[in-house]
Amino acid sequence: MDYSTSDDFLIYQNRNFQMIDYLLNQGYVETQSKVLDLGCGEGNIAQSFSDRDFDVTGVELSESARKILDQRGLVNYFRNSGNSS
Repeated sequence: MDYSTSDDFLIYQNRNFQMIDYLLNQGYVETQSKVLDLGCGEGNIAQSFSDRDFDVTGVELSESARKILDQRGLVNYFRNSGNSS
């Protein structure tokens, strides 16, 4: 099943849009601002901002989640340096 068409996804997407509308209405962000989503997981909130024409960058440590970010076209600047320190 494609998660992006599930009822759960649509509920969360609607909630995300409500949050974005609140931030815009309160003057906390301006339309088409840059948004940095740290620990963005699979990028659901980042995608909602992107859908509203914000310039979004997602950062995620999980390799499996980063693959989904790449599929969605969301930028992820995390790179594993290979250092354990």
